[in-house]
Amino acid sequence: MSNHRRVGSSPISRTIRETSFVCHRQKRFFTAIIDAFRNILIYSFQQGSTIMITIRKFTHEDIAAVQQSLYPDLTASQLLEMIDKWNSGSCRGRRFEMFAILSDERIVGCVSLYEHSEHIASAGAEMIAEERRKGVASQALSLLMQHASDIGYRIILDQVAADNTASIQLHKKLGFESDGYIYRNRRGREVVLFLKLI
Repeated sequence: MSNHRRVGSSPISRTIRETSFVCHRQKRFFTAIIDAFRNILIYSFQQGSTIMITIRKFTHEDIAAVQQSLYPDLTASQLLEMIDKWNSGSCRGRRFEMFAILSDERIVGCVSLYEHSEHIASAGAEMIAEERRKGVASQALSLLMQHASDIGYRIILDQVAADNTASIQLHKKLGFESDGYIYRNRRGREVVLFLKLI
C-alpha cells in the first residue's frame, strides 16, 4: 500500500567572463560564458574538445524554432509574449528562469529553474520527442544545476510524477535522493520528491 504525504505544488557583468568547471570523475567540462553583445548567459557541456549541448536564454529570434519544435499550437505573438515572460526573471513573485537547450545549434528542448526559498530551487526539463533517451536532458540539467549553484542555490528539490519512470531514472542518474514515499501534491497528483545538494 502506498504511503502518501501532502506537499505544495511546484511549477514545472555585462563584460565577457568565462569560467570552466571540471568534473574529474566523468572527465567532462562545463563552461559558462556571458555574451556581452546580447547579455545572454550561455552554459556549454563539453567532452574533450567537443561541445555536446548548450543552454541559453530564449530570444525573439527563436520564435520560429520554438513554434516548430516545442509549441506548434501557439501563434508567433503568443510565443513572443511567452519568451518575454520567461526572460522577466520571475513567476508568481519568485525567481524563475527558462533556458533553451541547443544541440548542434538546434533547439531540442528547454530547462527551467524555479525558486522556493533563498537556497532551494526546483529544476525541470522538456525535450522534443526525437531527442529523448539520448542523454541530452541529463547534460542540460547538469548545466542548469551548475548555474543554480553559481547564483547561490544549494539544494535542488524536484517533484516527479510517481508513474514517470524515465524522469525517476534520470534523477537517480544525476545523483538525486528520495525518501521513498509517494506524496500527493495540491493538484491531487501522486509524486515522488527528489533532493540534491549542489
